[in-house]
Amino acid sequence: MAAMRCMLGVRGLLQHAFYRNSASFAVRNVHAGPDKTPRQDRQMSSQTLDLEEDKPQFPGSRSEFTKKLEFITPDVYNGIPVYRVLDRQGKIIEADQDPKLSKEAVYDMYHKMTLLNTMDRILYESQRQGRISFYMTNYGEEATHMGSAAALNPGDVVFGQYREAGVLMYRGFTLDQFMNQCYGNNEDVGRGRQMPVHYGSKELNFVTISSPLGTQMPQEVSWWEA
Repeated sequence: MAAMRCMLGVRGLLQHAFYRNSASFAVRNVHAGPDKTPRQDRQMSSQTLDLEEDKPQFPGSRSEFTKKLEFITPDVYNGIPVYRVLDRQGKIIEADQDPKLSKEAVYDMYHKMTLLNTMDRILYESQRQGRISFYMTNYGEEATHMGSAAALNPGDVVFGQYREAGVLMYRGFTLDQFMNQCYGNNEDVGRGRQMPVHYGSKELNFVTISSPLGTQMPQEVSWWEA
């Protein structure tokens, strides 16, 4: 639960930045109307923001916002609710949901999220150019990587899948190491025996990724039992 709160707290910070820009854009568009007075413009912009506040702004989404983390059943909700920590003004909604991250920690996470996104773009283009044989991006999942990794201890063993490279990046896996693995060169720890993006690091307690999804669960149970 702590990992999820930390993860979603980071996502909330990023959503705040996005929604603040979206709100400014909406207000500018309303003010552009030639047939309305400034008072009408302000009223309409306020109404627009209030309507936007009611539901998540995802294409095709029918879900609502929620302040609680809980198991759900399909007959209770018309769409899975979207959990959030911050409102669109950047204020904590429920004080006990605040992960209480320092500014330094948030900056570090954000830096690594943007770095991961940049690495994805470069390696994805490398794969499309035929330079490497395979690549899977992490687009849209960067916050979940950093938040969950931050909530774990460095000694905790991670059984990840191929779209969770951010966990390794958070723990200190370098760009050189990512590149070496994807290119399978002689600097790669696995000496090219694994497909690209099937990372692993004994030093960082990250078990080498296996291709089939779901294999991580029996692997993790077996590791704990051993």
